[in-house]
Amino acid sequence: MPVIHILIILHILLAILLWFSSFFTTLHALMTLVIGLYFSLTDKTSHRALISIFYILGSELLWRGFKASIFWEYGKYSSILIMLILVHRFGLSNLKKKIGFLIIILLLPSFASLSEFNRQDIAHAISGPICLGLAIVIFSNHIISLPQFKDYCISILMPIVSLVSIVLYSTIQFGAIDIDAAYIYEATTAGIGPNQTSNILGLGILMCFVLYIVDNHNKYTYLTLGLVLLFQTIVTHSRGGFWNALIAIGFSISLIVNARPYRIKFLIGLSIFSGSLYFYIFPKIDEISGGSILSRYMDTDLSRREMLIATELNAYRENPIFGIGPGESRKYRINYYENKKHTHTEYSRLLAEHGLFGISIILILLNMIYKIFRSNSSLSKGIAISLAIWSLLFMTHSATRLAAPCLIFALSTSQFDFSNKGKNKLKY
Repeated sequence: MPVIHILIILHILLAILLWFSSFFTTLHALMTLVIGLYFSLTDKTSHRALISIFYILGSELLWRGFKASIFWEYGKYSSILIMLILVHRFGLSNLKKKIGFLIIILLLPSFASLSEFNRQDIAHAISGPICLGLAIVIFSNHIISLPQFKDYCISILMPIVSLVSIVLYSTIQFGAIDIDAAYIYEATTAGIGPNQTSNILGLGILMCFVLYIVDNHNKYTYLTLGLVLLFQTIVTHSRGGFWNALIAIGFSISLIVNARPYRIKFLIGLSIFSGSLYFYIFPKIDEISGGSILSRYMDTDLSRREMLIATELNAYRENPIFGIGPGESRKYRINYYENKKHTHTEYSRLLAEHGLFGISIILILLNMIYKIFRSNSSLSKGIAISLAIWSLLFMTHSATRLAAPCLIFALSTSQFDFSNKGKNKLKY
């Protein structure tokens, strides 16, 4: 039996444990961190520690959704802790690209705007950007071979297998996939909530797509799993995860088909998949949902996110240099607009809370996209751009509430060597 099949079976069994007992969810979270710390402290290379970080990425929503006895930002802090150990063991002198540190430094000036220090609000606001900056330091200095890259993608995907197993069972058990099932009963997301579930299931789709490209031995496994994830993402009725995945994959395909060896294969496969999705899969799911799927996905309403963005732009105009301070945008909305919602868009949050320095962070990210495009070719370019685009899209509607967009964007800044000759050049 292929190793990937064994891993899938193990994570389906893990899903059963997590579904029935929060004790196992907590144990899973703690063991994952302990193993990651062990690898980061003892291994001669960073490979297994990075696998642990990506496994944490894929597991974070599982831990939150199924009541692990851990603090809310555990996933980000765990990743940050492991990465700090790696940075220490690499040695700063061996890290030639340090732009990620600049992102972290640019978060600091806005502290001058704070009238009081609320640790929880500040941590909620800047743990994502700190994770992003530190991860960029790690990955922009890495040369990643094809086998290593496959390991990272699989480590992300496996916890998502556990997640989709649970939410698929919940959907079947409830017996309906209409909008009430999704938003009132949260049956199609096993009670976690549609927005973040959709995002992580969509990331699973992207991982299946990437692995389908790079792993010739298990293509049909990834295709089957990707279709299951696609179905479950659609029936969450939360559009973000669906469109994140499809747009990122679209960018990837548009770049990969320019490489002659892949052109015909991709065009044929894309035509078959697109036709099936448009003419059969989507209409069939919509029919079962009583028309709620089509209604939801054709809706251009931004779910009032435009109101949140408007308040943050107003905050920026009032404080264009230093911003209003990290973690202050929600308080600003409560005080001036009587709106208690948290930030949904990372870019407007950076403007509101960090002012000119937040704009600088956004420009750094855009410049990195340009460098990703220029420094890769054909297959690696298509994959790297898809990872970056997925991350940037995630941050437009879900900020950095999860570690996923931070770590996936950082991964896209790696130097990919898919010639099978590349090795992780940074050792300690």
